[in-house]
Amino acid sequence: MPRVNNKTITFAQESSTEKVSVMTHGPLDVLLTTDPVNVAGEIKNCHDHYEFFFPINTVQRISIENKCIDCQPGQIVPINPGQQHSFFGGDKAVSFIVFRYDSAYLTELIQSMELSEQATGSFSHPAFVSEAYPVSSGIQTLSARIIREFDEYKAGRDRMLLSLAEVLGILLVRTCYSRRNTAVEGKQLMQSERYLRFRQVIDYMQTHLDQKITIDDLAQIAGMNRYHFIRTFKSAFLQSPYDYLTDLRIERAAQLLKEDTLPASEIASMCGFFSASRFSAAFKLATGDTPTQYRNKYRAGLASEKERGNIRR
Repeated sequence: MPRVNNKTITFAQESSTEKVSVMTHGPLDVLLTTDPVNVAGEIKNCHDHYEFFFPINTVQRISIENKCIDCQPGQIVPINPGQQHSFFGGDKAVSFIVFRYDSAYLTELIQSMELSEQATGSFSHPAFVSEAYPVSSGIQTLSARIIREFDEYKAGRDRMLLSLAEVLGILLVRTCYSRRNTAVEGKQLMQSERYLRFRQVIDYMQTHLDQKITIDDLAQIAGMNRYHFIRTFKSAFLQSPYDYLTDLRIERAAQLLKEDTLPASEIASMCGFFSASRFSAAFKLATGDTPTQYRNKYRAGLASEKERGNIRR
């Protein structure tokens, strides 16, 4: 059985002698700043494993393959094997945790979860979308437990760390594989005979997004009782009817934010969110951005593309 290895490395920075503690066991390495690290310049890396970057305080800029990502405490950024990535702290010392997984191990884990169809990009391993994802309380609690388990020399520590590493990996995969693809995948699944029974339900959701839709309404359309409907729907689409409906509403809201100039409050109502605060919270949970941030980033991207087009001409 692999043994636990606790060591400390010097952080690669010309003007810095601060240190990062590295805890290793089996497929998982945990990199944890023992003190805030001064990163005056930009540190660039490229690895053959998966990394999940979890800032403890604000990092000024994270870049993955030249894509800049705004990541705040309470969020996590996945980095795929072979991706060039860097972060910049400016004049502020930064603290962070990095969960680093062996690529073969995490690839096998993703495949065992039957999620490999969601992989994107030209990687030999399943690839996460480079974004900042909200960290659940479960991941936060489990992360603290793993770090504590490394520090404490209790009986069965090796087995415990292997088990915790697998559970953390599953939670990270669930979190960082884009939820926004779920509704699209569900539509594709409907082509098979197994999912045809829910076609009317999905059609009803899509045409009544601006209205209040209850589980009882959907169960009646499906011709099932409430509990059988919830169970069979979740078995078919790997998520509850409520979560599926929320994904459809978020998908529609994102489209309207891009295509229309309506206030976010009006878009919320058009997509079935009956309060602006609930809409903003649900949208940020799904995309990592508030509706306003999402619209501003989209417009900034369009402006940048137009500018590049003018430069080319």
